[in-house]
Amino acid sequence: FLRLLRGSGPKGLAGMRPKTRRLSGMTGINLVRPLLSTARTDLENYARHNQLRWVTDESNQNVQYDRNMLRHKWFNVAQQYWAERWPGMQRAIARSAYLCDQQQTTLDLLLAEKLQHVKISPQTLSKSTLISHPKALQICLLRYWFEQLTDEAPSAAVLTEMQSALTCENDRSPIIAWGSHEWRVHADTIYFLRHSYTAKSVYGVLADDQYLECQDDLGRSIHISCQFIQTTLTITLSRQDDAANQERVLVPGGLNNLQAQSVIITNQLSDCYFTANAKGKSRQLKRWFKEWKTPPWYRNDVVGVFVDDTLLAIIDGNKIKLNRI
Repeated sequence: FLRLLRGSGPKGLAGMRPKTRRLSGMTGINLVRPLLSTARTDLENYARHNQLRWVTDESNQNVQYDRNMLRHKWFNVAQQYWAERWPGMQRAIARSAYLCDQQQTTLDLLLAEKLQHVKISPQTLSKSTLISHPKALQICLLRYWFEQLTDEAPSAAVLTEMQSALTCENDRSPIIAWGSHEWRVHADTIYFLRHSYTAKSVYGVLADDQYLECQDDLGRSIHISCQFIQTTLTITLSRQDDAANQERVLVPGGLNNLQAQSVIITNQLSDCYFTANAKGKSRQLKRWFKEWKTPPWYRNDVVGVFVDDTLLAIIDGNKIKLNRI
């Protein structure tokens, strides 16, 4: 009844499920409620018969809370008329909750299949694929996507705001925040950020077996490490929830005698030029960022790997892009 008063949909009206899974960081926890369908009076009688003691939360008697107001006031009055006016009311309410649960379970199965065609990665979606669906389905897909990523799902009003933002021009990058999370759009990609994005200054000199921390376009922490073997520099990216990414760079002539201590990692790249392929022209990084559709909030956080003053590679998200000098 409380969820009905709050305007919940089928999932909320289905009530508490016997088994649910909640997110905890990057993993999940299974919650099992084996006694959910057992009446309170049956549990109390069993406890008394077996001389078991239980603890009652004192706040359960406080009618200042909505749930207790319904339980102690509204239901007490309604119970006086159930047998006479609405026989079988409790069973009918339980049946409605069961039907809502069945409907939601079926919807989740269908949405999971649809979402696979919309997802680019666990935390990114294709905007063009999403908006190719009817508007009602767009909202359902967004809600289901967020439920897989966080226990702090956005409200119906926030979801409607997101849907409106999907129609903006590709050169705009809308940002919508709720709780600790952010939802961003750039070009044809929709991003889910677990925390509000904050730019970070990165500068450090790396030796072998050391790492420097930076972040990707979703605000996730990335560790960069480098290792010199003769004239080859091996750059390794690692993230806690993903496989390591590695590239080897042949150090240009004239730099061969430098040691690993000469490797500098920095995101101060405003005046740097970059060559994306061996036959291509060198251009300023800001021009490459537009071509690569690098999110504008992340461009100042893209990290460069230098030996002496020579830019050997950049770290764009979780990708290592070599400078073809």
